[in-house]
Amino acid sequence: MTLLSAHSSLLADFETCVRRSFFDHFFSLITCQNAATLYHLPFYKFLLSVAISVSISLKDFQINFRNMSDSDSDSSVEENSQDPKISLKMCHSLEAAVIEFGIRFDAIAYDMREDHIRFIYNHGPQIKYTEAENGGTTVKCNGQKRIEAENFVDRAFKDMKIALKNVETFEINNDTKEKYNIVKHFTKAFKSEESIHTKAMIFDRFSIRDTISILSRVYAQTLENIHMWHTDIRDFDQFERMIEMDQWKNAKKCTIWESSFDTKYTENLFHFDSFTIYQMSSSLKTQLAIKIRDDVMTRSTFEYCNLRYYETVYTNSLEIAKVFKPDYEGGADFEIEYDNGSNKFKIEFKVSCSPHSFTIKRC
Repeated sequence: MTLLSAHSSLLADFETCVRRSFFDHFFSLITCQNAATLYHLPFYKFLLSVAISVSISLKDFQINFRNMSDSDSDSSVEENSQDPKISLKMCHSLEAAVIEFGIRFDAIAYDMREDHIRFIYNHGPQIKYTEAENGGTTVKCNGQKRIEAENFVDRAFKDMKIALKNVETFEINNDTKEKYNIVKHFTKAFKSEESIHTKAMIFDRFSIRDTISILSRVYAQTLENIHMWHTDIRDFDQFERMIEMDQWKNAKKCTIWESSFDTKYTENLFHFDSFTIYQMSSSLKTQLAIKIRDDVMTRSTFEYCNLRYYETVYTNSLEIAKVFKPDYEGGADFEIEYDNGSNKFKIEFKVSCSPHSFTIKRC
């Protein structure tokens, strides 16, 4: 069997994998015996790296592939990897994979640093965008490199826009110290509101103002999970803007982690099926525990909540326990069950550790 015919025998299977679920099935494909015997070949390595990094459309790839002979495959790969025109074609191929084939990514993460941006697919394959010597962009993935003329931030956000047409979870991390205005590039790429379709949105190191700007681009009817890490929410006017957004009102789960959260806003989380706050600005009060019992725990959709805080004033955990079990006479740390007639819950309060942790979970 020639190299070309061997590759041809895999083409149908490979295209089926692309049409069904690109990453899951493609990684299964490359572990099969035939693919394993071909993996050492430069052409197949190129196929693998390009497919992973840009989800290249088989419609575009197939034409060039069938015209490629065994003898010129290596030189063709080397030529294409350095051709500046390949970037536009790859961009179109990524778009075709997402739109025509309906490729859906489980997770996409953008990790933005001072001198580069990493684009991470499904917690595994990565593309790295850095500034080239000529002021353009160097794009690297799995040992492959291509050079583009435009700014590396603009290039990364253009690819982001294509990939985000169909994604389960989108995480964006801003560790740039405002070297460049991330929100400016984001709103430039996503000009219309509610243009991102994702179930989960994860923000890391964004101000509330910037979080709102990005969140407004997410389609409210598909968003289920809002997760904020290291978010500066001391601008309470902005936070009050956020809780009025449809995205906030329609979501089912919210996590605010390692961000100082004013306890007075806790009631604005009551509509979520699940919510976590770490860390609250003040200790858990009996009045808040009563509101959670009489409001949150009576909702048919409620599943879980966890409130954490560092001790600022003494917490009378015995009073908290008696909200749910009036005859409680145990210790400061407690674990009790509560039945409101409709549902049963497990309630746990730990004040012997730091931070203190109050948890309610439906049984």
